[in-house]
Order: sequence, then structure tokens, then C-alpha cells
Amino acid sequence: MLITFQRLHRLFVGNCGSLQQNVFPASIATDLPKLGYLAISHSGVEEIVSKLEEGSDSETAVNFEFDQLYDLMLWKLPELKCFYPGKHTAKWPMLSKLEVVECGKMKILGTHLNTNNGQLDSPIHPPLFLVEKV
Repeated sequence: MLITFQRLHRLFVGNCGSLQQNVFPASIATDLPKLGYLAISHSGVEEIVSKLEEGSDSETAVNFEFDQLYDLMLWKLPELKCFYPGKHTAKWPMLSKLEVVECGKMKILGTHLNTNNGQLDSPIHPPLFLVEKV
């Protein structure tokens, strides 16, 4: 049985002390076309999206397209290291508000890529956003 959340508009995950690893599996996070608001707070997550399951092609970058996401809030996530721990690309064309509060282990902005083709591939956890050099 395949579970999808294609009509999900808003998601708030808060005060989940037992939530330790991640919020979404990659298979769900790559198919959230209507998600407009995402807030995660007060938990022990290390990443927002889990790495693809064993046996999948680890050389292929995962593509995240959050075409409707306008509001992303990450509050008091002391263990959060990255959005996704593997090679990936992410698009956030409608994002107008980003709040990152007390997420000390997470790198938010980066200025360069570590591989060709504009894909993130880092032994260290990649930043949430890349800033293009002009």
C-alpha cells in the first residue's frame, strides 16, 4: 500500500521529544505538491528527510520541489544537522518566510557546491540553501 500526502497544505510537528531521526521518509518528501507551511519545533530530529532506503541508487541525486512552500519554520531543534543527508537538489520558488531558531548544528547558507551538475554531495551535512555568487 502506497501512502501519499498530495493534498497536505500545512504541517506542524511540535513537542515530540521521542522523534529522534527525521520527520519524513524521502519517498513522501519528494511528493508534497501542495505543502505551503511547514513548522517543526522542540524535538530531537537530526534531519528533516531521511535518506533513501538501502538498495536505491545512492549516486542519483534526490530532487525536492516544494513549489508551494511559502513558510518554513525550524525552532529549537538542537540535534538538527541537515535537511537531507545525501546528494540532492531542492527548489523553493515561493518561499517568503524562513525562521531558524536554536538549530545550532545546522548550516543554513553555503556558497559553493562540492560536485558537478549543481547537486549537493558532501561528507559533511549540506547547507539548507546555497547562495549563488554573482
